Amino acid sequence: MTEWIANEYIIEIPEFIDWLPPREELWDLRGELLSEDQRSWDGQTWYRTNDDPRFQNAIDKIDRTYVDEGTDITPYLTVKHEGLWMRPHIDNCPGRNVVLIYPIAPLDYDIVYVDKCEEGMEQLDTDFYHRPYEDSLPYEYDEVFRHTYRCPTFLNTKHPHAVEERRERKMLSFRVNFGDINWTFNDVKNHYLSGKMFHG
Repeated sequence: MTEWIANEYIIEIPEFIDWLPPREELWDLRGELLSEDQRSWDGQTWYRTNDDPRFQNAIDKIDRTYVDEGTDITPYLTVKHEGLWMRPHIDNCPGRNVVLIYPIAPLDYDIVYVDKCEEGMEQLDTDFYHRPYEDSLPYEYDEVFRHTYRCPTFLNTKHPHAVEERRERKMLSFRVNFGDINWTFNDVKNHYLSGKMFHG
């Protein structure tokens, strides 16, 4: 029997495998292409999903009683291009405490949590997310946790993390603001373990 991981960095959510379209279909369900000035810092190209109702049906499994009011849960399909990597970063949007990542191809790549990221990234006026892709760093970092994806997974977006591998990768993602602005990822983990995160 598989033991799914729930810790201070990640929560594996295998439930979404049955709720979302099959993994082998996902990449063909791309919709609108986002412009490069919206998403270029991370070496990825981003698409909205099309209007396949299975995306919304899966998102509707989340019990909104425990989601910050007004949260827009929008799924995206992205490709990180061959030879590029995603530098250490955090999500600096207030209250946005998790992102779901569902690897499409390959399945066996790693998310790496590290001890630091660029100074000032927690500030809303940082220019990090608006600069063009950069391959090098002006600092060194140490790894604190590494996880190889096995299934859809919630990530702690407030702790610095990176994708070091330079293979092309395709994935589905969406962000969720669980609880309120005071919730930590540990609160999200306990919420999941309580069995109250999803309907039915």
